[in-house]
Amino acid sequence: MKPAGDPDEIDLVAEKEALIARREADAGDDLVVRAGAEAKRFLDDPVVVGAFAALEVQWIEQFRSSGIDQVAVREEAHRLLNVLGMFKRQLQHEIESGMLATKRKVDRVTEDAIANSEGESAGIF
Repeated sequence: MKPAGDPDEIDLVAEKEALIARREADAGDDLVVRAGAEAKRFLDDPVVVGAFAALEVQWIEQFRSSGIDQVAVREEAHRLLNVLGMFKRQLQHEIESGMLATKRKVDRVTEDAIANSEGESAGIF
């Protein structure tokens, strides 16, 4: 029986903790990648593109055609245009986050492949 605090035992615990952390990171990244892909599909959908364009045209026209005393109408059109822009930016953020999560996953796989090939060439595996 090995004494408590044996370096081999500590290495195994550290490896197990690293593996758990890696799996949690992969699972989190998987969710972010899927969310980004869904956001991209949504923003690229021709029906959505057309609907956003129609709303923008409608609200810009509402703003432009308002009378000098129709401050509330202009403010509402301005607010709606801003909200639509915020919505699009949030979806774009989801897309970019998904792309970064994909890169993180690729980097981890590459690091693992390098580590495995180094271990094999050193005769460890």
